[in-house]
Amino acid sequence: MLSRISAKLVGAPIKEQSLYDAIDCLLSFSNKDGTFSAFERKRTSSWIEIMNPSESLRNMIVDYPHVECTSSAIQGLILFRKLYPGYRDEDIENCIKNAVMFIENKQKNDGSWYATYGVCFTYGAFFAMKRISGWGEHYISTETEAYADAGRPHAVNTAWAMLALIYSGQTERDPTPLYRAARQLISMQLETGEFPQQEHVGCFTSNFLFNYPNYRNLFPIWALGEFRRRLTASKD
Repeated sequence: MLSRISAKLVGAPIKEQSLYDAIDCLLSFSNKDGTFSAFERKRTSSWIEIMNPSESLRNMIVDYPHVECTSSAIQGLILFRKLYPGYRDEDIENCIKNAVMFIENKQKNDGSWYATYGVCFTYGAFFAMKRISGWGEHYISTETEAYADAGRPHAVNTAWAMLALIYSGQTERDPTPLYRAARQLISMQLETGEFPQQEHVGCFTSNFLFNYPNYRNLFPIWALGEFRRRLTASKD
């Protein structure tokens, strides 16, 4: 993405060879089925979890493939292939094809995706897809693996849900729920320009909750900016 921004703003462009090296590294972390885990390739089966020494963190021995990790990786591969066609095209195509199949197969019967590193179904839907006014998801969702409404709008959850709808074409179908979500986000903005710190949105191994401090500002701005960009494009 930085390669598409003026050098006056981001400095000298990255050398192409450095980008090729980055793609080589990324593909080396791909599992045999084209999926991606958080830290390394999946090395063994889940039976080894019986040796888990932790009393608080589950499924921590094996680095399992995740929807959000896989989606993030193939988004980078797709953009690279668009900007630099010809480099390892076949490897990239096979990786993307298998990764998309994994994401589709991980979708639950109700249409949702479970995410491991965020709370939880709104986070999963946002990555998988790249009361309609605001969304608020209770952190208990990560443990029960079933969506739980927090009872009030959450800025980050609302932004994730907005982005999922935008990337699935909701702006073109009917932007009404996106307008409502945008109004909700704008109403939550503080006088400082920031968004409020609310319930936890970060997660590790499905039951260790924490916050990413930048999420509360990053994702609402992203969602509002993307919605405005799509609206502007539709009017041209």
